[in-house]
Amino acid sequence: MLLFALDALVHTISSMISVHLLTILQAREIALVAAVALGAIVSVRLATALYGRCRVA
Repeated sequence: MLLFALDALVHTISSMISVHLLTILQAREIALVAAVALGAIVSVRLATALYGRCRVA
């Protein structure tokens, strides 16, 4: 049960960071495609740092 809660928390934090990162990057006039790609990379890196490994869901 604890692992399930941790998984939900990680995905919630990752989503929140990605959404705000897109807004910040677009305010700096970075293209939407580049902002989305960078947001995806950051969320994967965050999940890897918290889990210690990369999972493919």
